[in-house]
Amino acid sequence: MNFIPELGDKIFVEVKNIAPNGNIELLLRTPKEYQVMQVEKQIPRRKTTELTKYLGKLTHISGEVIQIKQTGGPTIFSISDEDGTVQCAAFEKAGERAYPEIKSETIVKVIGEPSMRNGALQVEIRYIRQLFARDAAGIKEQIESAIDRRAEPHEIKFLIKSDILEKMKPRMKNAAKSS
Repeated sequence: MNFIPELGDKIFVEVKNIAPNGNIELLLRTPKEYQVMQVEKQIPRRKTTELTKYLGKLTHISGEVIQIKQTGGPTIFSISDEDGTVQCAAFEKAGERAYPEIKSETIVKVIGEPSMRNGALQVEIRYIRQLFARDAAGIKEQIESAIDRRAEPHEIKFLIKSDILEKMKPRMKNAAKSS
């Protein structure tokens, strides 16, 4: 008699074979002892500006959650990295907040599939998790460095020749950057 699991049933399996096409052959098992481990596929990080090259492909982005919006359908997370911002959609149930543990201003890792939705780029979230410690600090540092580079004022020549203005130029540039 074949066992047919119901939604929500916890079952234990052994991976017997992984076919070249990606199909996985599983054997039902009943272990005496077991340990639960979270594993994660290693996918190279992409920047928001690169996502159009990876439409429909599983992609990894990391950045800061700058906004969370609950719609009548999915939860929309706005994720900002050093290059820009992208909308990421996660769906649990209609109108139900997906990933309630994820808050604004946290650094996250998103695995999902970029797609075009209503003429705009959107990532369909497979999973999202908050990053901590060194991982979060590294992403935050990259974002802040990019903001500093973009805030750097352009070199503009004075309309008049003045030694005094030339000496004040570094301070003016610094004031323009920090404004």
